[in-house]
Amino acid sequence: MIANGKATELRIQSVSLSNFQSHVETQLRFAGEGRLTVIVGPTDSGKTSIVRALKWVIYNQPAGTGFIRAGAATSTVSIELASGLRVTRLRSASLNQYRLWLPIGRHEAEEQVFEGFGSSVPAEVQRALRVYPVSIGDLVLLVNLAEQLDGPFLGKSVPSTLRAKVLGRLAGSEVLDVASNRLGTDILRASRERERLEHELEAVQSEIDRHSWVIPMLDKIRSADLAVSGINGKVQTIERCRELREKLARLPDPLAAARRADAIRSALSRASALDKPFSERVAKLQQVSSLLQKSDLAAQRVVTAAATVRRLRDEIRRVREAYASLAGELECCPTCGQRLPEDLHSDR
Repeated sequence: MIANGKATELRIQSVSLSNFQSHVETQLRFAGEGRLTVIVGPTDSGKTSIVRALKWVIYNQPAGTGFIRAGAATSTVSIELASGLRVTRLRSASLNQYRLWLPIGRHEAEEQVFEGFGSSVPAEVQRALRVYPVSIGDLVLLVNLAEQLDGPFLGKSVPSTLRAKVLGRLAGSEVLDVASNRLGTDILRASRERERLEHELEAVQSEIDRHSWVIPMLDKIRSADLAVSGINGKVQTIERCRELREKLARLPDPLAAARRADAIRSALSRASALDKPFSERVAKLQQVSSLLQKSDLAAQRVVTAAATVRRLRDEIRRVREAYASLAGELECCPTCGQRLPEDLHSDR
């Protein structure tokens, strides 16, 4: 079973049978590396069935469902290698599967399920087990496993015409023949492929020659692109100059601005010279305004006093008139009985 890789990884470590022929539940663990495992037991106890179970998993033989134990619905056989890889074959009236567990870690495995493989073994399972049938002509040999009643290797069961091929294959001569034939086929195929590629190369070269004007045209296009880029740069410069000129045109005349500035400075100078007299006049005006305010107050008081005097004078006149009226009626004082003075009788 060793095609490539280490023997310890490809060694069958255990096999489990469930409902396969006479086995209900059987588990076998094989001896370690360098040791021999011997299975003993009475006739019809299921020793050969173990070999058939291995052949069923490794070569998908026998076909059909005749090996399923009577009364059971599903038969299962599992093979585990020393590397931890496990292959399980399942068969029932409706189920026909290979299941492959590839270790991806110390305690983890990736499961792959295969169906619809017919009478062959899935290529992934063959690569995992490293076991392949040997085909010589029309003869297919299962050289890794042999049952109890199988004839000796290269015995009478193998036609004499094929024994030489088998021996030649074992010696390597058939490999050389096959390699020679394949080499001749490969050389012929390569020669035809070369002729085809040469024709294609000629066609491509002809097409390239027909379009030889493209490269000079590309150079002209690149030159035109450079010229256009230069023109665009100049156009942008002209636009900036036009904008600056318009901004300059909107600015005031510098000579007129200078003249206005001189006039303003002269006016400021004259105003500064008039500042002191103006301040003095303003102070006097403030004093006059204060005096006017005081005089207004005095005038208001005078007017108020005059009004008061007129009011009192009117009141005195009314009193005199009333007294005169009373005095005209009374010649003597009603209180003391004396004669009233003459001047009280006069209207003043």
